Amino acid sequence: MFIGHFNSGLRSLKNTYFRAFGKLTFICAIISPVILNIMYCGREEAIYLTNPTVMNIGAGNIMCVALAAFPIYLLVEYPIQRLTQILITDKLSHHELLRQHYLNEIAATASPVQEREKLLINPKKLEGLD
Repeated sequence: MFIGHFNSGLRSLKNTYFRAFGKLTFICAIISPVILNIMYCGREEAIYLTNPTVMNIGAGNIMCVALAAFPIYLLVEYPIQRLTQILITDKLSHHELLRQHYLNEIAATASPVQEREKLLINPKKLEGLD
């Protein structure tokens, strides 16, 4: 990773759980100030900061923000993402053009052996050869 000899960073970034955690982290960063204001600014008594208190406050803050971020992701971000994929992606994407170009490239570089294998896989093409 540092010099190009380790792939652990690349594997972790490709992991689906890591990507889901990243999506939740973004929502946590956005709603964290609101959660902090709700949790700590409305208290009637003061909080004295000692090491155990700070650790408890930090752990409680992380848990509350994570628990609030998950329903926000499910109810807001995920439906908007799916709606965008359904309505806009087909009009703005070049997926079909890229697929057709890829298939043309494969067909242009196909060897005679691969052509024979295609004929053996699809026997209907052999009927016209008799």
